[in-house]
Amino acid sequence: MYIRRAAKYFVRLCVIYAVLLAVLYATDNASVPLPELSRAMFGTWRGAVLAGVSVVLSLAYPRFGFADCRVEGDFDASRDAAAEVMTALGMRAVGETSDCMTFRAVSPLRRLRLLYDDEVRVSRCGGSIRIEGLRRVVLRAASHLEARICGE
Repeated sequence: MYIRRAAKYFVRLCVIYAVLLAVLYATDNASVPLPELSRAMFGTWRGAVLAGVSVVLSLAYPRFGFADCRVEGDFDASRDAAAEVMTALGMRAVGETSDCMTFRAVSPLRRLRLLYDDEVRVSRCGGSIRIEGLRRVVLRAASHLEARICGE
């Protein structure tokens, strides 16, 4: 799972770089011809540094891009609140057991933007609720769920 997420992020960085280069060439703002640019990318230390930084970022991404939060509360009593919070965040339920609910992004475009790593799990963890998945979704979900539980 870790290597797959890192590889997806590396591909995403490469696609972003390729799109930027395509825009430069399409708008005639590139200062060097394409063959010379490819030589600069793969034959100089700057190109090697860019590739190295991309690899390091990709390997670190699963550590900083995903999170695991706990919210104090009863899992069984908060199932409906968790489902409502996730729906409000643009997620839909795709699986449910007695101890875990699984959600994914509703929109296919959003799923693609998230590289299909959009799975968020809400599960029982002792006397609390555990939310794990993409950091930006998990932190919002934990915050909203905590507010809902405290407000009841």
